[in-house]
Amino acid sequence: MDRFDALIIPQGWRGYQDEAAQYAEILREFGPGFGLDMDDPDRRLYCRKELMGTGRVFVTARKHQFLSFDKQHPKYRGRKRYRWTVGPEGVEFGILTDEARAEIEAEEAAASPPPTPAPTAAMRPEATPRKESPVP
Repeated sequence: MDRFDALIIPQGWRGYQDEAAQYAEILREFGPGFGLDMDDPDRRLYCRKELMGTGRVFVTARKHQFLSFDKQHPKYRGRKRYRWTVGPEGVEFGILTDEARAEIEAEEAAASPPPTPAPTAAMRPEATPRKESPVP
């Protein structure tokens, strides 16, 4: 799968016992599929053992992403946020549902500052009338 929004990595994937080594391998192999710039030293993925008791790891490129909508969500209570496809080695590839993608886009739009308007003549300092002091 070329592009995806989340992964579920099965327990014991490639025999890694060391979490740091497993993370480095996940980043190396799957980072491009998340759209990460692999030349950026600050690139990162978020790995969570959200699937309690299964040993599987939930991986996303966004920090605050979860498998399902919150149970208190006003519109999509507890609904799944991803459509899953099982790939090689039991790795599951998740694509955001339309509802989840729309919610993320709305959150990102609300979080970004409004564009700065181009200065108009009235906004330029030289357009502000000066109070002249009388010359003695």
